[in-house]
Amino acid sequence: MFQVEPKYSKGQPEPDAFVIWKGAPWFVEIQRTIYTEKVMTEKFNRYEQYFVSGEWENESWQPPQKKVFPYLWIIGKGKYNAGNRPFKVFQFGMEEMLKKIK
Repeated sequence: MFQVEPKYSKGQPEPDAFVIWKGAPWFVEIQRTIYTEKVMTEKFNRYEQYFVSGEWENESWQPPQKKVFPYLWIIGKGKYNAGNRPFKVFQFGMEEMLKKIK
């Protein structure tokens, strides 16, 4: 599954893509420039608000046996402080990510 810029409720995350890759759901953020910590904190907070809302559990791609929140993959040059989030954040370029998952 691959969705470009999926739409969620106002104030929810705005990922560049949602994919099911290697059997796992992923939100993908492609950062072509380096953002301020304030901007990235706001992005992370929107993902956390979506997590807390539980709306993600109703997505059509969810497996019936156990609901899974997508991983967040930030592709870009910057590394950002995600803080302690209730979901997993990866911050790697494509080549580095492919090495990690092998």
